[in-house]
Parts: sequence; structure tokens; C-alpha cells
Amino acid sequence: MPVLRAVVFDWGHTLLDFTPGEEDLLACYEQVKGILEGQAYKNVPAATDLVNDLSKRVEAIVEESYRSQELEELDLVELFDATLRVLGYPLPAELVRQIVEMEHRALTGKLAMTEPNLEVLHTLKKWGLKLGIVSNITFLPELFRADMDRFGIGAYVDEFVFSAAFGLRKPHPGIYRHMLEMLGASASEAIFVGDRIHDDVWGAQQIGMRGVLTQEFRREEPEPGGTQPDHVISALPELLPYVKRMCDEPASAKTASSRL
Repeated sequence: MPVLRAVVFDWGHTLLDFTPGEEDLLACYEQVKGILEGQAYKNVPAATDLVNDLSKRVEAIVEESYRSQELEELDLVELFDATLRVLGYPLPAELVRQIVEMEHRALTGKLAMTEPNLEVLHTLKKWGLKLGIVSNITFLPELFRADMDRFGIGAYVDEFVFSAAFGLRKPHPGIYRHMLEMLGASASEAIFVGDRIHDDVWGAQQIGMRGVLTQEFRREEPEPGGTQPDHVISALPELLPYVKRMCDEPASAKTASSRL
């Protein structure tokens, strides 16, 4: 068995629970209402209606693209710009981007890593493993990268690949291969940890990585005859014994062969 050199993670519902706060989103859209009114638009609807008309409409477009298994990532600023125009609110490009950034901060501002999960990253790094994150996100990648540092993830992770920057989503094999090239590891030397059987486990396995399914924040069950994870964990700290076995097995095999 090849030496394990790298562990690659999904982000949302893998390293932390991604459950945006509706109150923060509503407060954000109070500000969006002010921006629209500042552009002399009359009869701008209430913030609750703007959330449904703008934010939820964009969200539905993104979700439909996932249901259709589209692998090319969407441009969030373009989506907001087009949706604002449909609603009758064409805005200068800088204001469209400002709204996208405001919504990003509203959705992610209160997210946090748990100490046990952060400790997992610390331990893996201490063991000398390369760490990566491959995430399907429509968020602005530069803001998302800053979030990684705010969560404490950036101190341990060597490389990040976000679909919004790369242009392709998991389970496209190219996004996994790009990460492996960045980490300097072959597929057989790496494992992928994620919460989705198709996007994370199957996507990784199709190029020769081992796929670990985590059920900590959302739960998918492998179906008979379908994709089977190489390992299943109910919480991220359970990954450590599995990784330790992967690290120890080559050494054990080498020791055994030297005695023959």
C-alpha cells in the first residue's frame, strides 16, 4: 500500500456546520433596501420581500444547476446583476459586488469551527501530512479564503481549491487532480473526506483516491449496489485512527518483509 501523504477535505458540513442565520440575512437586506433607495428607486419592497425576490431567487438558480449536475461553476456577481435587472433594479457594477459581499458576510459571519475539529487538522499536520480543501462554492473565492483564516483553518491547510475560482465543480476529476498536483501527492497517496457520497466520495474514488464519508453535520447513507465509502465516520475526530492506520500500514508491511 502506498504511503499516505495527503488528506483533502470538503468544507461545508464536513469541517463545520454550514447553517446560515436568517436574522443576519434579513439585516443585510435592510441595507440592500437602503442601497436601492439611494439609487432613487421608488417603492422598494421590505427587506423580507427582497430576501425572497433577490437572495432566494439567486439561491434557487444555483441549486437548480446542482440538481442538473452542471459541473461548470456559476458567477455569483453575474447572477445577482441579472436578477437585479429582472427585478427592475439595474445597478452599477461596484454596487452589485457590494451587495454580494454584504450577503457573504451575513451568511458566514457567525460560522465557526469546533475545537475538536480544529484539533484534527492540528494533529494531521503534526503527523507531517499535507492538507487541502476542495469545496464547491459560488461565493467570492477571495472572501471565502479570508474566512478560512478567520476559522483558524488557514493555519493548517496547505492548499485550497474553490470551484468559484477553478471554474469546475466536484465531482469533475480535474478539480481533484489540480489539488493533488498542488500538494505533490498521487491519488493513491491521498484520501478525501466529505459529506456527499456522489460529489465527495465517488468523485475522489473515480481518480484513485480513497473516500471517507462524514455524517457529523448532515447524513447520507450508502445504498446497496451504489458507491461505497472506504470508511464512514460520525464525527471528524474519528478520522484520526483511520489515518493513523493508513500511515502505519506501509511501515508494518516493510518491517514484515524485512523478516522474510
